[in-house]
Amino acid sequence: MVLTRAQAAAQAAALATIHDSEPVTAIVELPGESRASAMPPGNSDQLTYLAQQFMVQTHALAAQQSLLHHRQQGQNDAQSAALMAMQASGDENVKQLTDQQRLIAERFGEALTATHTELQEKFRHLQIKEDSRTAQIEQFVDGKLAEALHEVQ
Repeated sequence: MVLTRAQAAAQAAALATIHDSEPVTAIVELPGESRASAMPPGNSDQLTYLAQQFMVQTHALAAQQSLLHHRQQGQNDAQSAALMAMQASGDENVKQLTDQQRLIAERFGEALTATHTELQEKFRHLQIKEDSRTAQIEQFVDGKLAEALHEVQ
């Protein structure tokens, strides 16, 4: 049985949809008889027969090549979409990390400012206590000196 171009293309397309996940192989139906007995006796008929066989196989291969190209394009599109999704996810993660770092830096800055203010307040309080103690010591020493001078006179 000799397939026409349209039949070969239809058969290749049908086989491609049925066996989508299987490896693609060329399936061309050849007549049940041997080539020598299937060929007509005339030379021009033999050339015509060979040309028809060549055309059938060429069209089947072209259909399979088209199918493979279509599959490859689909895989490329799927991979491209997956990569774009991963990039978008990565960009979002970077943005979240940046926001978290900014928040941590703000909190750390606020904590440092609060600690600095608290230390300044404690230092001022200690300075006041020191000044008060110094004044008390000076008064005590002045009092003792005054008593000693008074006793000496």
